[in-house]
Amino acid sequence: MNRPMNRPMNRPSNRTSRAKRLRLGRRTFLRGGAGIAIALPWLEIMDPLSVAHAQAADDDLAYVVAMTGTSLVAGGDFGSPGPLVLPPAFTDFEDLRPYVSFVSGLEVPEGGSSSNPVAGGVNEGANHGTMLVPMITGHRHVGARLDKPNPEGASSDEYVADQIGHSTPFRSLHLRVQASNYGRGAHGEMSVRADGGRNSPISSPRSAYNTLFQGSSPTAPSDDLARGRSVLDVVLGRIHRLESELPSWDRERLQRHFDEIRELEKRLEGIPEGTCEVPGDPGEDPPISTLDLDDCANGNSACQSGWSNEDLRGDVMSTMLATALACRQTRVATYMIGWLSSYISMGPLFDVAWNAHDVTHGPFAAAVGASKANQVRLGMCRWFAGHFAELLTKLRDLPEGDGNVLDRTVAVLLWEHGTRAHDRRDLTLTIAGAPDRLVHDQHIDGGGQHPSRVLQTAMAAVGVERDFGAAPGIIPGLLP
Repeated sequence: MNRPMNRPMNRPSNRTSRAKRLRLGRRTFLRGGAGIAIALPWLEIMDPLSVAHAQAADDDLAYVVAMTGTSLVAGGDFGSPGPLVLPPAFTDFEDLRPYVSFVSGLEVPEGGSSSNPVAGGVNEGANHGTMLVPMITGHRHVGARLDKPNPEGASSDEYVADQIGHSTPFRSLHLRVQASNYGRGAHGEMSVRADGGRNSPISSPRSAYNTLFQGSSPTAPSDDLARGRSVLDVVLGRIHRLESELPSWDRERLQRHFDEIRELEKRLEGIPEGTCEVPGDPGEDPPISTLDLDDCANGNSACQSGWSNEDLRGDVMSTMLATALACRQTRVATYMIGWLSSYISMGPLFDVAWNAHDVTHGPFAAAVGASKANQVRLGMCRWFAGHFAELLTKLRDLPEGDGNVLDRTVAVLLWEHGTRAHDRRDLTLTIAGAPDRLVHDQHIDGGGQHPSRVLQTAMAAVGVERDFGAAPGIIPGLLP
């Protein structure tokens, strides 16, 4: 992605010479799982269904929900429904056409009071901090704009983690690019548990690296496996004594299990072995700078701002997330680029003394002129969306099996508002990945449907078919 700033020289390197290799290919994973199953002295686990379950676990997909934290002001027009026409704010997705589709014209209902809003929606006149809960849970947002949300159900990532998140070291992973709320952000979390609690994301690249990869080292196969012997050969000698003590019908079951493992190994021989590379140490986090821009052109005392090199942080965090998925540290993640009502300074990016929130509002255009305002708004949208495109690109470039990690990942990008600040209408969401599970390179008119249906479609694509919230259902045309 083209970025309007220079990168520091101490950014992490992706070179192999600085990376530690973890051999976590499909074949290695299945052989390890098969070895554990055979070694257990409990014959029920040696039933032929065990092999089928191992295959199903290997075939699961990853699920990622991302959020920009700002409105899609100056995001551009996608044109008529049909083949995808990318507006300027989304040109970073050009090389990702086989993996992305966009759904426009989505809408969150509005009505009622803050204590009793309309089902699945927000209260009359609601603005920042209220749209997140309806989008990620399908339920209404109860409370004032900056109150902690009180959702009536879990977010989609929690439902997916309940089904596919228990076979990895991390049931789910939550990362955020923006280092701080800089004094004014509405919400910095985007994952809600069934009990109403929120999963706080990691916003420090240093902490993310330590949590995911510190202490990782190449997996060392046993001497037997290094000499090319299969898992079955390694454990066979250990169970001869058990076999001699079994009745004839259990010996027959055991032999059938061995035969099935042998057949599975033969099929796996043709699958390319994948590897994942642990990224280089990111070093210390960029310093956090919070500004009180008293001299802001519109004289707004709330014109606060902050910067912690979110450009570099986004690069590092997307590498962490892509690697975590490739290494199967997790299969479920949220990726919050900015806090809702983001106060990231746009100064380092576009040389204006304004933050992302204020750029989307009228006083900014009045202060800098319509032409300059449109230019900055367009660039800002592209910057936020570009971090999602960067994540997708990294996933696409990581091999897995006979394809890549993006082939086995379903991801959705949310915006806080539509094409105007505080707008609950005209929302455009991106759905990406898993081209054998989703229809791509398309623009689909959502026709006023609830945005949670995009997430329910993504859930269905990874095999989690669960209606939730006040608008159950999927977006027609996204599933093949």
